[in-house]
Amino acid sequence: MLWFWLFVILGTGTLIAALYGLLIRRTRRRWVVTLHVLALALVCTAMLSTHEETIGRLALATAVVVEVLTFSLRLMSPSDRHGTLPSSIVAETLSPSSAMPSPPNDEKTIQPPDDQAPISSDAPSLPQVVDWSVTTYVLFRRPYDMVPEIFYASLRRNGRRDATMVDSVASERTTRIQAGPVILELCSIAAPLKMPGLQEVVSEHEAHMILTSAYRTDTPCDQVVRLHHFAHSALAEFAPVLAVLWPSAGRLVWVDDLAGLLSMAAEPDQPMAETCTEIRVLPFDSENGDLIVSDSVGLHAFGLPDVQIVTPGQPSDTAMTALHQLVERLFKSGCDFVDGAEFSLDGGHTWQMTHTRSAIPPDRQVVQIAMNSDR
Repeated sequence: MLWFWLFVILGTGTLIAALYGLLIRRTRRRWVVTLHVLALALVCTAMLSTHEETIGRLALATAVVVEVLTFSLRLMSPSDRHGTLPSSIVAETLSPSSAMPSPPNDEKTIQPPDDQAPISSDAPSLPQVVDWSVTTYVLFRRPYDMVPEIFYASLRRNGRRDATMVDSVASERTTRIQAGPVILELCSIAAPLKMPGLQEVVSEHEAHMILTSAYRTDTPCDQVVRLHHFAHSALAEFAPVLAVLWPSAGRLVWVDDLAGLLSMAAEPDQPMAETCTEIRVLPFDSENGDLIVSDSVGLHAFGLPDVQIVTPGQPSDTAMTALHQLVERLFKSGCDFVDGAEFSLDGGHTWQMTHTRSAIPPDRQVVQIAMNSDR
Protein backbone atom coordinates (compact mmCIF):
# COMPACT_ATOMS: atom_id res chain seq x y z
CA MET A 1 0.00 0.00 0.00
CA LEU A 2 2.89 2.38 0.79
CA TRP A 3 4.37 1.85 -2.65
CA PHE A 4 0.98 2.50 -4.22
CA TRP A 5 0.45 5.88 -2.55
CA LEU A 6 4.05 6.90 -3.10
CA PHE A 7 3.63 6.00 -6.75
CA VAL A 8 0.39 7.99 -7.02
CA ILE A 9 1.76 11.10 -5.25
CA LEU A 10 5.05 11.24 -7.15
CA GLY A 11 3.38 10.39 -10.44
CA THR A 12 0.72 13.07 -10.05
CA GLY A 13 3.21 15.70 -8.95
CA THR A 14 5.61 14.98 -11.79
CA LEU A 15 2.76 14.91 -14.32
CA ILE A 16 1.52 18.31 -13.17
CA ALA A 17 5.06 19.76 -13.21
CA ALA A 18 5.70 18.51 -16.76
CA LEU A 19 2.36 19.79 -18.07
CA TYR A 20 2.84 23.12 -16.30
CA GLY A 21 6.27 23.49 -17.89
CA LEU A 22 4.89 22.76 -21.35
CA LEU A 23 1.58 24.59 -21.31
CA ILE A 24 1.88 27.46 -18.85
CA ARG A 25 5.50 28.59 -18.67
CA ARG A 26 6.28 29.21 -22.31
CA THR A 27 9.98 29.10 -22.93
CA ARG A 28 12.46 29.83 -25.73
CA ARG A 29 14.80 27.03 -24.70
CA ARG A 30 14.29 23.85 -26.70
CA TRP A 31 16.15 21.74 -24.16
CA VAL A 32 13.61 22.72 -21.49
CA VAL A 33 10.73 21.59 -23.72
CA THR A 34 12.60 18.37 -24.56
CA LEU A 35 13.15 17.52 -20.88
CA HIS A 36 9.50 18.21 -20.01
CA VAL A 37 8.36 15.95 -22.88
CA LEU A 38 10.75 13.24 -21.70
CA ALA A 39 9.42 13.46 -18.16
CA LEU A 40 5.83 13.30 -19.44
CA ALA A 41 6.61 10.22 -21.53
CA LEU A 42 8.26 8.53 -18.54
CA VAL A 43 5.27 9.27 -16.30
CA CYS A 44 2.91 7.78 -18.90
CA THR A 45 5.15 4.70 -19.14
CA ALA A 46 5.12 4.34 -15.36
CA MET A 47 1.33 4.60 -15.18
CA LEU A 48 0.88 2.01 -17.91
CA SER A 49 3.32 -0.35 -16.20
CA THR A 50 1.85 0.22 -12.68
CA HIS A 51 3.77 0.38 -9.43
CA GLU A 52 4.07 -3.37 -9.11
CA GLU A 53 6.51 -3.68 -12.01
CA THR A 54 10.17 -2.69 -11.84
CA ILE A 55 10.00 -0.85 -15.14
CA GLY A 56 7.17 1.29 -13.80
CA ARG A 57 9.13 2.26 -10.70
CA LEU A 58 12.26 3.01 -12.71
CA ALA A 59 10.31 5.11 -15.22
CA LEU A 60 8.71 7.16 -12.46
CA ALA A 61 11.99 7.64 -10.60
CA THR A 62 13.65 8.80 -13.81
CA ALA A 63 10.78 11.20 -14.53
CA VAL A 64 11.12 12.75 -11.06
CA VAL A 65 14.89 13.18 -11.56
CA VAL A 66 14.36 14.76 -14.99
CA GLU A 67 11.83 17.30 -13.65
CA VAL A 68 14.03 18.21 -10.67
CA LEU A 69 17.01 18.59 -13.02
CA THR A 70 14.99 20.78 -15.40
CA PHE A 71 13.87 23.05 -12.58
CA SER A 72 17.43 23.36 -11.25
CA LEU A 73 18.91 24.11 -14.67
CA ARG A 74 16.32 26.78 -15.38
CA LEU A 75 17.25 28.58 -12.18
CA MET A 76 20.97 28.27 -12.89
CA SER A 77 20.79 28.82 -16.65
CA PRO A 78 23.99 30.54 -17.80
CA SER A 79 24.18 32.73 -20.87
CA ASP A 80 27.64 34.21 -20.62
CA ARG A 81 31.02 33.20 -19.37
CA HIS A 82 30.13 34.09 -15.78
CA GLY A 83 27.21 31.64 -15.86
CA THR A 84 24.79 34.02 -14.15
CA LEU A 85 23.28 36.26 -16.76
CA PRO A 86 20.13 35.63 -18.77
CA SER A 87 20.00 35.50 -22.55
CA SER A 88 19.95 38.85 -24.32
CA ILE A 89 19.73 40.50 -27.70
CA VAL A 90 21.92 43.52 -28.50
CA ALA A 91 21.08 45.99 -31.25
CA GLU A 92 23.50 46.92 -33.96
CA THR A 93 21.35 49.01 -36.32
CA LEU A 94 23.86 51.50 -37.67
CA SER A 95 23.62 54.80 -39.51
CA PRO A 96 24.22 54.78 -43.31
CA SER A 97 27.42 56.79 -42.89
CA SER A 98 28.97 54.21 -40.60
CA ALA A 99 31.76 52.05 -41.99
CA MET A 100 30.62 49.15 -39.81
CA PRO A 101 29.08 46.24 -41.74
CA SER A 102 25.44 45.47 -41.06
CA PRO A 103 24.66 42.49 -38.84
CA PRO A 104 23.98 39.14 -40.55
CA ASN A 105 20.45 38.74 -41.86
CA ASP A 106 19.75 35.88 -39.46
CA GLU A 107 20.55 38.00 -36.42
CA LYS A 108 17.51 39.43 -34.64
CA THR A 109 18.37 42.80 -33.13
CA ILE A 110 16.83 45.47 -30.97
CA GLN A 111 17.93 49.06 -31.29
CA PRO A 112 18.90 50.78 -28.02
CA PRO A 113 18.19 54.52 -27.98
CA ASP A 114 21.05 57.00 -28.48
CA ASP A 115 20.71 58.31 -24.96
CA GLN A 116 18.93 57.48 -21.74
CA ALA A 117 15.69 55.61 -22.49
CA PRO A 118 12.89 58.20 -22.49
CA ILE A 119 9.78 57.71 -20.44
CA SER A 120 6.88 56.82 -22.72
CA SER A 121 4.50 59.65 -23.50
CA ASP A 122 1.72 57.34 -22.32
CA ALA A 123 3.11 57.41 -18.77
CA PRO A 124 2.32 60.22 -16.33
CA SER A 125 5.21 62.43 -15.26
CA LEU A 126 7.26 61.50 -12.21
CA PRO A 127 7.68 63.66 -9.12
CA GLN A 128 10.06 66.59 -9.68
CA VAL A 129 12.12 65.90 -6.53
CA VAL A 130 14.22 63.28 -8.33
CA ASP A 131 17.42 63.72 -10.35
CA TRP A 132 17.44 60.65 -12.58
CA SER A 133 15.25 57.84 -13.87
CA VAL A 134 15.77 54.40 -15.41
CA THR A 135 13.13 52.55 -17.41
CA THR A 136 12.49 48.88 -18.13
CA TYR A 137 9.62 47.29 -20.03
CA VAL A 138 7.70 44.15 -19.08
CA LEU A 139 6.16 42.48 -22.12
CA PHE A 140 2.81 40.69 -21.69
CA ARG A 141 1.38 37.90 -23.83
CA ARG A 142 -2.03 39.55 -23.63
CA PRO A 143 -3.52 42.79 -22.25
CA TYR A 144 -3.51 42.74 -18.47
CA ASP A 145 -4.96 45.07 -15.83
CA MET A 146 -2.76 44.89 -12.77
CA VAL A 147 -4.32 44.98 -9.32
CA PRO A 148 -1.95 47.27 -7.36
CA GLU A 149 -2.62 45.55 -4.03
CA ILE A 150 -1.65 42.16 -5.46
CA PHE A 151 1.60 43.51 -6.91
CA TYR A 152 2.38 45.29 -3.64
CA ALA A 153 1.81 42.09 -1.63
CA SER A 154 3.93 40.04 -4.04
CA LEU A 155 6.76 42.58 -3.90
CA ARG A 156 6.84 42.48 -0.12
CA ARG A 157 6.51 38.70 -0.01
CA ASN A 158 9.54 38.37 -2.29
CA GLY A 159 11.66 40.29 0.19
CA ARG A 160 11.05 44.03 -0.28
CA ARG A 161 9.51 44.63 3.12
CA ASP A 162 10.57 48.27 2.86
CA ALA A 163 8.14 48.88 -0.02
CA THR A 164 5.21 51.23 0.58
CA MET A 165 2.34 52.21 -1.69
CA VAL A 166 2.59 55.87 -2.74
CA ASP A 167 -0.52 56.15 -4.90
CA SER A 168 -2.51 54.43 -7.62
CA VAL A 169 -4.52 56.17 -10.36
CA ALA A 170 -6.93 53.72 -11.98
CA SER A 171 -7.87 56.10 -14.82
CA GLU A 172 -4.21 56.39 -15.82
CA ARG A 173 -3.47 52.71 -15.10
CA THR A 174 -0.53 53.86 -13.01
CA THR A 175 0.82 52.79 -9.63
CA ARG A 176 3.70 54.22 -7.62
CA ILE A 177 5.69 52.27 -5.06
CA GLN A 178 8.53 53.57 -2.90
CA ALA A 179 11.29 51.28 -1.63
CA GLY A 180 14.16 52.94 0.16
CA PRO A 181 15.24 56.07 -1.75
CA VAL A 182 13.71 54.88 -5.05
CA ILE A 183 10.21 55.65 -6.36
CA LEU A 184 9.02 53.00 -8.83
CA GLU A 185 6.23 53.90 -11.21
CA LEU A 186 4.33 51.18 -13.11
CA CYS A 187 2.21 52.19 -16.08
CA SER A 188 0.19 49.57 -17.99
CA ILE A 189 -0.20 49.98 -21.76
CA ALA A 190 -2.74 47.82 -23.62
CA ALA A 191 -0.67 47.66 -26.80
CA PRO A 192 2.61 46.11 -27.96
CA LEU A 193 5.82 48.02 -27.30
CA LYS A 194 6.96 49.76 -30.48
CA MET A 195 10.74 49.53 -30.86
CA PRO A 196 12.82 48.74 -33.97
CA GLY A 197 13.48 45.02 -34.24
CA LEU A 198 11.45 44.04 -31.19
CA GLN A 199 8.43 42.60 -33.02
CA GLU A 200 10.69 40.22 -34.95
CA VAL A 201 11.93 38.74 -31.68
CA VAL A 202 8.84 38.88 -29.45
CA SER A 203 6.06 38.99 -32.00
CA GLU A 204 3.53 37.32 -29.69
CA HIS A 205 3.43 40.06 -27.06
CA GLU A 206 0.21 42.11 -27.10
CA ALA A 207 0.72 44.56 -24.23
CA HIS A 208 3.42 45.93 -21.97
CA MET A 209 4.11 47.74 -18.75
CA ILE A 210 6.55 50.61 -18.25
CA LEU A 211 8.56 50.48 -15.02
CA THR A 212 10.35 53.75 -14.28
CA SER A 213 12.50 54.18 -11.20
CA ALA A 214 13.07 57.77 -10.07
CA TYR A 215 15.88 58.61 -7.66
CA ARG A 216 18.50 61.13 -6.64
CA THR A 217 22.00 60.91 -8.07
CA ASP A 218 23.49 59.96 -4.70
CA THR A 219 21.46 56.72 -4.72
CA PRO A 220 23.66 53.66 -5.46
CA CYS A 221 22.87 52.27 -8.92
CA ASP A 222 22.67 48.71 -7.63
CA GLN A 223 19.73 49.66 -5.37
CA VAL A 224 17.82 50.81 -8.46
CA VAL A 225 18.60 47.66 -10.44
CA ARG A 226 17.74 45.36 -7.53
CA LEU A 227 14.33 46.99 -7.16
CA HIS A 228 13.61 46.44 -10.86
CA HIS A 229 14.51 42.74 -10.55
CA PHE A 230 12.21 42.41 -7.52
CA ALA A 231 9.39 44.15 -9.40
CA HIS A 232 9.82 42.02 -12.53
CA SER A 233 9.60 38.82 -10.50
CA ALA A 234 6.62 40.10 -8.52
CA LEU A 235 4.73 40.73 -11.77
CA ALA A 236 5.69 37.31 -13.15
CA GLU A 237 3.96 35.64 -10.19
CA PHE A 238 0.48 36.56 -11.39
CA ALA A 239 0.68 38.38 -14.75
CA PRO A 240 1.14 36.87 -18.26
CA VAL A 241 4.76 38.02 -18.47
CA LEU A 242 6.68 36.94 -21.55
CA ALA A 243 9.93 38.89 -21.21
CA VAL A 244 11.59 41.98 -19.76
CA LEU A 245 13.53 44.55 -21.78
CA TRP A 246 16.32 46.81 -20.53
CA PRO A 247 16.08 49.23 -23.49
CA SER A 248 19.31 51.19 -23.08
CA ALA A 249 21.33 47.97 -23.24
CA GLY A 250 19.06 46.11 -25.67
CA ARG A 251 18.95 43.28 -23.09
CA LEU A 252 15.96 40.99 -23.42
CA VAL A 253 15.32 38.71 -20.43
CA TRP A 254 12.92 35.81 -20.90
CA VAL A 255 10.50 35.06 -18.07
CA ASP A 256 12.32 31.80 -17.26
CA ASP A 257 15.38 33.79 -16.14
CA LEU A 258 13.62 36.17 -13.73
CA ALA A 259 13.81 33.78 -10.76
CA GLY A 260 17.60 33.57 -11.08
CA LEU A 261 17.90 37.36 -11.21
CA LEU A 262 15.65 37.67 -8.16
CA SER A 263 17.97 35.35 -6.24
CA MET A 264 20.94 37.51 -7.21
CA ALA A 265 19.15 40.75 -6.31
CA ALA A 266 18.29 39.37 -2.86
CA GLU A 267 22.00 38.92 -2.06
CA PRO A 268 23.59 42.29 -1.13
CA ASP A 269 27.07 41.11 -2.15
CA GLN A 270 26.05 40.04 -5.66
CA PRO A 271 27.25 42.51 -8.35
CA MET A 272 24.44 43.97 -10.44
CA ALA A 273 26.14 45.82 -13.32
CA GLU A 274 26.14 42.95 -15.79
CA THR A 275 22.48 42.11 -15.14
CA CYS A 276 21.41 45.39 -16.77
CA THR A 277 24.19 46.03 -19.31
CA GLU A 278 25.68 44.23 -22.30
CA ILE A 279 29.27 43.44 -23.29
CA ARG A 280 29.81 43.40 -27.06
CA VAL A 281 32.72 42.35 -29.28
CA LEU A 282 32.23 43.73 -32.79
CA PRO A 283 34.27 44.36 -35.95
CA PHE A 284 34.96 47.95 -36.97
CA ASP A 285 36.37 49.21 -40.26
CA SER A 286 38.57 52.29 -39.94
CA GLU A 287 41.35 54.15 -41.74
CA ASN A 288 43.80 52.04 -39.75
CA GLY A 289 42.42 48.77 -41.08
CA ASP A 290 40.14 46.18 -39.55
CA LEU A 291 39.78 46.64 -35.81
CA ILE A 292 37.75 44.99 -33.06
CA VAL A 293 35.75 47.12 -30.64
CA SER A 294 34.85 45.56 -27.29
CA ASP A 295 32.51 47.71 -25.26
CA SER A 296 29.74 47.88 -22.70
CA VAL A 297 26.33 49.33 -23.45
CA GLY A 298 23.82 50.33 -20.79
CA LEU A 299 25.87 52.26 -18.23
CA HIS A 300 24.85 55.48 -19.98
CA ALA A 301 21.29 54.88 -18.77
CA PHE A 302 22.58 55.60 -15.25
CA GLY A 303 24.45 58.77 -16.25
CA LEU A 304 27.78 56.93 -16.43
CA PRO A 305 30.20 56.47 -19.33
CA ASP A 306 30.37 53.05 -20.93
CA VAL A 307 33.72 51.27 -21.37
CA GLN A 308 35.45 50.63 -24.68
CA ILE A 309 38.60 48.79 -25.81
CA VAL A 310 39.88 48.90 -29.41
CA THR A 311 42.23 46.12 -30.53
CA PRO A 312 43.76 45.09 -33.91
CA GLY A 313 42.40 41.56 -33.46
CA GLN A 314 40.26 39.57 -31.09
CA PRO A 315 40.64 40.93 -27.53
CA SER A 316 42.73 38.91 -25.11
CA ASP A 317 41.30 37.39 -21.95
CA THR A 318 43.23 40.07 -20.04
CA ALA A 319 41.49 42.84 -21.99
CA MET A 320 38.03 41.34 -21.50
CA THR A 321 38.64 40.83 -17.79
CA ALA A 322 39.68 44.48 -17.49
CA LEU A 323 36.54 45.59 -19.35
CA HIS A 324 34.27 43.57 -17.05
CA GLN A 325 36.05 44.81 -13.93
CA LEU A 326 35.91 48.47 -14.96
CA VAL A 327 32.21 48.23 -15.82
CA GLU A 328 31.49 46.94 -12.31
CA ARG A 329 33.78 49.57 -10.77
CA LEU A 330 32.07 52.47 -12.57
CA PHE A 331 28.63 51.08 -11.77
CA LYS A 332 29.48 50.76 -8.09
CA SER A 333 31.56 53.90 -7.49
CA GLY A 334 30.87 56.26 -10.37
CA CYS A 335 33.45 57.83 -12.69
CA ASP A 336 35.84 60.38 -11.22
CA PHE A 337 38.83 59.60 -13.47
CA VAL A 338 40.54 62.47 -15.28
CA ASP A 339 41.50 62.09 -18.91
CA GLY A 340 44.77 60.19 -19.24
CA ALA A 341 44.60 58.73 -15.75
CA GLU A 342 46.27 55.38 -15.10
CA PHE A 343 44.89 52.63 -12.91
CA SER A 344 45.43 48.94 -12.20
CA LEU A 345 43.00 46.16 -13.03
CA ASP A 346 43.00 42.38 -13.54
CA GLY A 347 45.87 41.44 -11.27
CA GLY A 348 48.30 44.34 -11.66
CA HIS A 349 48.23 45.41 -15.32
CA THR A 350 48.25 49.20 -15.71
CA TRP A 351 45.68 50.77 -18.02
CA GLN A 352 45.36 54.30 -19.33
CA MET A 353 41.97 55.93 -19.68
CA THR A 354 40.73 58.37 -22.33
CA HIS A 355 37.32 60.05 -22.39
CA THR A 356 35.83 59.93 -25.90
CA ARG A 357 32.69 59.15 -27.89
CA SER A 358 31.66 55.59 -28.70
CA ALA A 359 33.00 53.99 -31.88
CA ILE A 360 29.82 51.96 -32.39
CA PRO A 361 26.18 53.11 -31.93
CA PRO A 362 24.39 54.09 -29.86
CA ASP A 363 26.35 57.34 -29.67
CA ARG A 364 27.36 57.99 -26.06
CA GLN A 365 30.23 59.00 -23.80
CA VAL A 366 32.71 56.19 -23.15
CA VAL A 367 35.92 55.54 -21.27
CA GLN A 368 38.40 54.02 -23.71
CA ILE A 369 41.14 52.04 -22.02
CA ALA A 370 44.40 50.61 -23.31
CA MET A 371 47.15 48.69 -21.56
CA ASN A 372 50.25 50.87 -21.26
CA SER A 373 52.34 48.40 -23.26
CA ASP A 374 49.81 48.71 -26.14
CA ARG A 375 50.07 52.47 -26.45
